[in-house]
Amino acid sequence: MNSRIQDTTKFFIIGKALEGIKRIQGGKRNDIRAPITVQLLSDMISCLDKVCKNKYEAALFSAVFSVAFFGLLRVGEITTSKSKSVINGSNLTISDILVRRKVLELRVRWSKTDQKGKSVTLLIAENGKNYCPVRLINEYLKVRPTCNNTDLFIHYTGMPLTRYQFSSILEKALHFLHISKGHFRSHSFRIGGATELARQGVSEEVIMRLGRWKSHAYSRYIRLQFF
Repeated sequence: MNSRIQDTTKFFIIGKALEGIKRIQGGKRNDIRAPITVQLLSDMISCLDKVCKNKYEAALFSAVFSVAFFGLLRVGEITTSKSKSVINGSNLTISDILVRRKVLELRVRWSKTDQKGKSVTLLIAENGKNYCPVRLINEYLKVRPTCNNTDLFIHYTGMPLTRYQFSSILEKALHFLHISKGHFRSHSFRIGGATELARQGVSEEVIMRLGRWKSHAYSRYIRLQFF
């Protein structure tokens, strides 16, 4: 074979080998998503009445932002990818939530690490702040319409909250606060919630349980430099 002609199969094999090593070592591309901090969460909730089109929408997004943060929820657990009013079996439903005097009980029936639907119940405590999940969920449930859609988070029309709408209001709130969208994404609530727990000195076992992590992969979500 002409020595000047490259054997591309070598590069293919090397590339596949490197991919295998990365999988074994848990290697991933750099995750540049920024966490939502408690201060930013507070500021966003304070401006939602100016960002959203009506009081109902402000109550809806105040509740969902707070629960996403303190429940360490993935956006796929609280929204749907389509605007159609269908139940996909993985979203939180109205029956998955129980509000006690000072504690919010939240049952997550499905998750990325629980494909068999064994479910886990999260206990989220009252904190007395403007972003208190117990108070905000209570206020939302008082105005949530009674309809055939059992999804927990719905619009006043009964249509489910979509992933696009969640991200859109997040972006509008950041813009209102003169904060660049930058690396903020819907997953920033989960990252921020995990980081806040670590900042408070919560044990890794508890963080893993609350976030439904089965391995120490949770450590990639801890971004204390932002707090």
